[in-house]
Amino acid sequence: MKRIEIKTSDQVPITFDLAGLRNRAFAFLIDFMIIFGLILAISILQSIILVFSGDYFFYFVILPIFLFYNLFFELILGGLTPGKKAMGIRVIKLNGMYAAPIDYIIRWVFRWIDIWMSFFVIGSLLINSNRYGQRLGDLMAGTTVIRTGSRSGITLREILKIDSGEKYTPKYPQVTLLTDKEMLLVKTTLYRARQNPNEMHRKAVRMLVDKLKKELKIEGKIKNRENFLNTLLKDYIVLTR
Repeated sequence: MKRIEIKTSDQVPITFDLAGLRNRAFAFLIDFMIIFGLILAISILQSIILVFSGDYFFYFVILPIFLFYNLFFELILGGLTPGKKAMGIRVIKLNGMYAAPIDYIIRWVFRWIDIWMSFFVIGSLLINSNRYGQRLGDLMAGTTVIRTGSRSGITLREILKIDSGEKYTPKYPQVTLLTDKEMLLVKTTLYRARQNPNEMHRKAVRMLVDKLKKELKIEGKIKNRENFLNTLLKDYIVLTR
């Protein structure tokens, strides 16, 4: 699977998986079904109340929904459409920041070449052959599409929050007593617990939390063990890189 490395303001590299053609195709299908359903519902309502004549209804209601659906949602949701959100993917700049409105407009303009005019051929070929999984619109806008969960368990939203200039204050500064090898164990344990939510892995998480609490001399009860481990990971990244 293709990946992209994004660096925080502290130059900490975080690796994200790029959204493959399959993820993007399913997101497109979900959005297309939503568009179809929306147009169908509005058409039925129009046939009942007859607000517009046939031509006006097509040009001022149906056509704008079809043309601007993707652009509208990417602009207001920061690189997401309902389909992309359902598939856990998002449009971002190659430097890891959110794209600007002009970037979404450029992607939307070239969408007609990538998808509609070429029957998906150009977009598919470029996504599969390009290093960063970019279709023509992405190449022009300097964007790509990623899966929103990083391989370290830290989300893109958390990384961008740190990069945005908002000061992040580590909760457990004593985490610097740990080593990279120990933090890799934390990441691995979290990943396996999420992939296999059974009692054995829950027990592994409990044992790891108890061990880290003792080693780092952390008092008090941990309400959410996974959140605690994620916080340790983020603190470690910010403080040690």
